[in-house]
Amino acid sequence: MKTRLLALLVTLQCAQSALAGRVLPATLQVGEINAADSAQISFAAERSWLQALTGLFIPSGTAYPLAPGVRILDENNRFLLTGQLPGLVGRRVGVTVDMSGAINRIWVLTDDDLRTLARP
Repeated sequence: MKTRLLALLVTLQCAQSALAGRVLPATLQVGEINAADSAQISFAAERSWLQALTGLFIPSGTAYPLAPGVRILDENNRFLLTGQLPGLVGRRVGVTVDMSGAINRIWVLTDDDLRTLARP
């Protein structure tokens, strides 16, 4: 009986992490990819009034280099290669920028992600 209970608890613990969903960072900048190649992307960021006042935004339409180890995740958290970036033009994405100003992580956002990010 104890073995079955332990097995059930372990199974539930493993399933819990699978159902957790995507974890997006607080520093995520949301916008749209205007142009892309394997070395840089042109990103138009959405700006809230607070970001515009504090200056914590990525200027729209600027070409940004990709960090050497850029991680690109699609809607299902699968990794994409940099050669697949031109296929993401016009898509809503979230990006994070490293200390040198290069984009180091890109998430292709779903409608659920956008609703989650829109909450205050």
